[in-house]
Amino acid sequence: MTTQLKEMQQENKQLLNMIQQIEDHSMSRTPSCSTISMVNLQYKYEELLANYNGLLKILEMRVSDVRKYQEDNARLKQEMESVKVHLQNYEEEISRLSEKLENVKSKKNDKIIKLKKERDTLLLVHNQLIDLLHKQCMEKDEVLHKRIKRIYRSRSSFAATRSIIYLLQYAQDDFFGISMSKVRKNNILTYENFQYQQEIEYLRSLLPVKRYKSDENSVSSEIKISKRY
Repeated sequence: MTTQLKEMQQENKQLLNMIQQIEDHSMSRTPSCSTISMVNLQYKYEELLANYNGLLKILEMRVSDVRKYQEDNARLKQEMESVKVHLQNYEEEISRLSEKLENVKSKKNDKIIKLKKERDTLLLVHNQLIDLLHKQCMEKDEVLHKRIKRIYRSRSSFAATRSIIYLLQYAQDDFFGISMSKVRKNNILTYENFQYQQEIEYLRSLLPVKRYKSDENSVSSEIKISKRY
């Protein structure tokens, strides 16, 4: 477009020079030739001037479009910079949340492993306590039977009856004390088990994990044992 304008300006200058030369030599030419040349030149000049004005308008339109495009480009660059900043912030936030999530998962897994070990330990202690109580009861029962047999052999029936009543009361009191201690320990174990279950449910609510059937069966069996005793 600029090249065309320069060419039009050069042609206009050439026409002006030609017109000036024609005017300078008008005295030496005939009137008819001078008039025809002037008319042709005038037409040519008007045509070139119209083309020149049209090109100027087109140039102004193109310049306006270019300015508009430049403003759009500047605005888009600003938006891109803003988007880059937001993306960097989001990436940092995602990285921070991912790290936090990994830490929470690690703590949750460690807590679950710890709770499982404590549960297994409590179950083992509970079973050992039951076995010990059963063994003590059997020993007491055996001792009681031996004493009753000795009493029958060595004393009269009246004395034997009194001794039997005394031994039965002693055995009943002893067994009642053992039973109460057993119930008390069982209640403590049940309450601790309930607390561990609450902690496990809380951890699962933070980050849901798959509940395996084996864990559910072990927990249910543990609850059944605690209820039974």
